[in-house]
Amino acid sequence: MNGEVIRFFPKGVEYDDLPGVLRQYHAGVILYRAETLNYRFNETNKLFEYLSCGLDVWYSHRMEGIRPHARIDICPRVIECDFENMEAREWRHFLTRPADLPAGPRVPDAESACRVLVAALSKELNFDGKD
Repeated sequence: MNGEVIRFFPKGVEYDDLPGVLRQYHAGVILYRAETLNYRFNETNKLFEYLSCGLDVWYSHRMEGIRPHARIDICPRVIECDFENMEAREWRHFLTRPADLPAGPRVPDAESACRVLVAALSKELNFDGKD
């Protein structure tokens, strides 16, 4: 499994260690068959985990829920793939990232989202946070 572009961890990686491990790589691959409606229209956690670590994302063309996030003109890229017909597309230019590729918007993390939610609820409830 280990090769020039693929790394395999036979013992897996601890969940809390994933951000540090993922940041060492260029791209993450989402390998769902998307045979059910749930998976077909799902925006997977893996998409946002990869993006928050700055990885390009390669996903199956069957995953229509990810398609609105598809982009190849900003970094990190979200690249639609037909995994059953990979030879139909030139992939060499996706194996590296152009240095002049502009950065896309930062993916919000849970702490940031919760901070906004708590502020809105506190304002609505007139809560100053001292009690």
